[in-house]
Amino acid sequence: MTLLEVLAALPLFAAAGVIIMMLFPLLVIDVPKIQKAMQQQSGLRSMLLQLQQDVDGAVSLPKSAAGKTFGEELLLLERPEGLLCYQISEAKIFRKEFLDDGAFRESQIWSLPGTKIRFGRWERSGKGYAVEVRTAVQYTRQNQIEEKLSNAFVFYRNAMPAQRDLP
Repeated sequence: MTLLEVLAALPLFAAAGVIIMMLFPLLVIDVPKIQKAMQQQSGLRSMLLQLQQDVDGAVSLPKSAAGKTFGEELLLLERPEGLLCYQISEAKIFRKEFLDDGAFRESQIWSLPGTKIRFGRWERSGKGYAVEVRTAVQYTRQNQIEEKLSNAFVFYRNAMPAQRDLP
C-alpha cells in the first residue's frame, strides 16, 4: 500500500468514525431504555386486561362506596360478587375486594415503576357507564422526564356480553 492510498483512505476512516460516534449513544443509552419501556408496557397490558374484564362485568361504577371516593388514582366497581377497588400507590396498582367486615383484601398487585396511570369515569345522567384509563411510560433523559407510549383506553360496562357466549 502506498502513501497516497493511505492518505486517500484517512478521510473515509474519519467519516466512518464520526458516524459511529453519532450512533454510539443511541445503541448504548436509547435502545436499553426503549427495551425497558416495552417491558413496562407488557406488564401494564396484563393489568388492563383484568380491568377490562372487571369493568365489563360491573353492575355499576359508583362515585363513592365503603368510605372511598373515586379519583384519578382510585377506581370503584360494583360487581355481582361485591365491590372492587383499583388503587394506584407508589408505582403499584392494587386490585382490592371489599369484604363483609368492611375491610379490603388485596387480590392482585401489579408493580409498574415508571408507568403513569390515571383513571377517569364517564357518566350520563349521574350514572357511570365507562372507565377511561390514561397511561404513559416515563423515563428521565438529560434531566428531563419524557413520556413515551402514551395511550388512552375506554372500557364500557357490559360491552361484551356476546363474547362470553362464544365457544
